[in-house]
Amino acid sequence: MATIRKPAASAAKPPATVADLMRELDHPLKTEIAAVRDAILSAHPRVA
Repeated sequence: MATIRKPAASAAKPPATVADLMRELDHPLKTEIAAVRDAILSAHPRVA
């Protein structure tokens, strides 16, 4: 039988918003991720 483990407690506080996450993101495709996010957000006024 498999054992279910709880995730380890993290000392770091998670970002409060997507904007915070994007500001802190260190990823080689950060520019492309931001472009896709902008396209999604601009697709419809209710998306935000």
